[in-house]
Amino acid sequence: MQRVRSARGTLNSYGAASKSMWVTEMGWGSGTYDGRVTIPPDKQARNLDELYRELLSVRRSYKLLGATWFAYKDYRRRPDQAYYWGYYAGLLRADGGEKPAWRVFSRRATGTSPRGTSAAP
Repeated sequence: MQRVRSARGTLNSYGAASKSMWVTEMGWGSGTYDGRVTIPPDKQARNLDELYRELLSVRRSYKLLGATWFAYKDYRRRPDQAYYWGYYAGLLRADGGEKPAWRVFSRRATGTSPRGTSAAP
C-alpha cells in the first residue's frame, strides 16, 4: 500500500489528481520463506486478503480502476532454471491445485466473505 499511496501522491502533486490508475503485478511467491517475497502459502493468502481489503477501502478516493494479481498459476521450474519468486506467486500450484490464496481471491472477486456476506467495505 505504501507504493500505491506514493503513486497516487505523485500523480496528485504533478497536476494529475483526476487521473485514474491501475495496480498491477502484485503478489508474493509462496514456498520456503526467504524473508522477502517468498512466504508460506497461508501468509500469501493473508497478505492478499489484507492488500485487497486496503485497496477496496481507497478505490474511489485513489481513483483505482482495478488491481491485478501477478500470476494465476505457479510455473513448473526446470532444474536448470534459476530460482525466481514469481514462479511461485500463483493462486494455484503448478499442478492446478488450489492454494489458500485462491480461496481468498475468489471471495474477493465475488464480493463475499467466508460467511457469505459482502467482502467490500
